[in-house]
Amino acid sequence: MERYYTNKNNIEWQAFQPGVEIKHLHEHQKAKIVMIKFSPGAKVPKHEHEGGEEIYVLDGTLIDEEGTYTKGAYLYNPPKSTHTTHSPEGCTLLVTWFGKVNISH
Repeated sequence: MERYYTNKNNIEWQAFQPGVEIKHLHEHQKAKIVMIKFSPGAKVPKHEHEGGEEIYVLDGTLIDEEGTYTKGAYLYNPPKSTHTTHSPEGCTLLVTWFGKVNISH
């Protein structure tokens, strides 16, 4: 892989789920690096991470079935794991997905 640079300020937020926006920063092989921003009270319904997921909380609070994660928290979800996420106060995350994310509707 060659060196890659982007400035997050040059990438527009896109709608992801109601009250949740996403910025696609980089994709390499099966890894996709994104920023995700939850508005206060927003949630993402139950979803599965085919290849796993890494989350770093940049600000705010993220909650799922296993716990509450605040600024500075790092979370690893293994392949085939599922969870539902929400944020009462809003949050911004740096996320790496390995493979597809399948959201239940």
